[in-house]
Amino acid sequence: MLEKLAPTWLAGMPAIIKPATATAQLTQAMVKAIVDSGLVPEGAISLICGGAGDLLDHLDSQDVVTFTGSAATGQQLRAHPNLVAKSIPFTMEADSLNCCVLGEDVTPEQPEFALFIREVVREMTAKAGQKCTAIRRIIVPLAQINAVSDALISRLHKVTVGDPAQEGVKMGGPG
Repeated sequence: MLEKLAPTWLAGMPAIIKPATATAQLTQAMVKAIVDSGLVPEGAISLICGGAGDLLDHLDSQDVVTFTGSAATGQQLRAHPNLVAKSIPFTMEADSLNCCVLGEDVTPEQPEFALFIREVVREMTAKAGQKCTAIRRIIVPLAQINAVSDALISRLHKVTVGDPAQEGVKMGGPG
């Protein structure tokens, strides 16, 4: 969500955020923090929790719709009669299966191996599969599976899980 706000505001447009039901409470807390910060003008961000009703019926050619979610829902939104009739720009990020690939020529002694491990751990902890750009799988040469597994386990054991408000905690636990 946050990475979509900057370009929206730089284009001089307000953002209307409509999260999935499962993430509505967290999204509301994030939007509240943004509004309470006073860093954005009044009306720059709005939040809709639950159904969006007939919102798409009221858009016009100067509006833009961006969507992150399932391909099926994105296709339904893209085909909305008002979006089609008024040629309203629609951008969709859907069902990503991003991966991280370790080259066959990379060995544990090389800096590329350490970079691969660091980035996979970062993706697993910081993004935790919750960003559209998060990797969903890693591809590792068969000869390096044990080395990669051992290195990932070693790095992940160093991650402190708990209340992110506490000093030293690097990853929040399940709600």
